Amino acid sequence: MLILLLINIPIQMGFLSMRQYFDPALQLNLGFLLAYTLATVVHGLAMLLIGKFACKYLWARGYDPDDYVNPFITGTGDMLGTILLALVFLVVF
Repeated sequence: MLILLLINIPIQMGFLSMRQYFDPALQLNLGFLLAYTLATVVHGLAMLLIGKFACKYLWARGYDPDDYVNPFITGTGDMLGTILLALVFLVVF
């Protein structure tokens, strides 16, 4: 789980670098980079923990986690990601 969480940071930096490459007029300040990185780490940690504990909980009760956890993770991840990104923009801009 730690490896998945730590690989998130270079992947997000690569994403922001590619975004900067394709739109050089885009100005990304240090505050945005730090807030965005923190938001992606929080999002990744939350998704990993929710997935881990939901799978264990459902498996212990005889349910197949593939059928129940995937839709829950997808919906929760979309909602949490949108909220965190909105917070980043509210705080930085």
